[in-house]
Amino acid sequence: AVVSTQSTGTGKANAMDPVAKIMYNQFRKVTTDTPLSDVSKMLDHDHFVIVTKVWQYYTEEGDNVEKEIVFGIISRIDVVDYIMNGGPGNQPKVNGDMAHD
Repeated sequence: AVVSTQSTGTGKANAMDPVAKIMYNQFRKVTTDTPLSDVSKMLDHDHFVIVTKVWQYYTEEGDNVEKEIVFGIISRIDVVDYIMNGGPGNQPKVNGDMAHD
């Protein structure tokens, strides 16, 4: 569900409104191990999916702690770009520059 313009009653937002007014409060969450086919199905109903990863670190006391962090956001266009560019070996580099052989 989206909490955005529907929560304002007017259906409109303006430049001075706080970001909270148009934020998504509910979203789908997957891990980096989730199959792309599952993500693609989720994107049939949602604009984006949050990708999480478990981060392990040690506290000052020496305890090993695991924390779930946001690793990325994936949208339908990301999946389309991935398919159109031929998969992981042909992905664009930083700033959209393709690798030159």
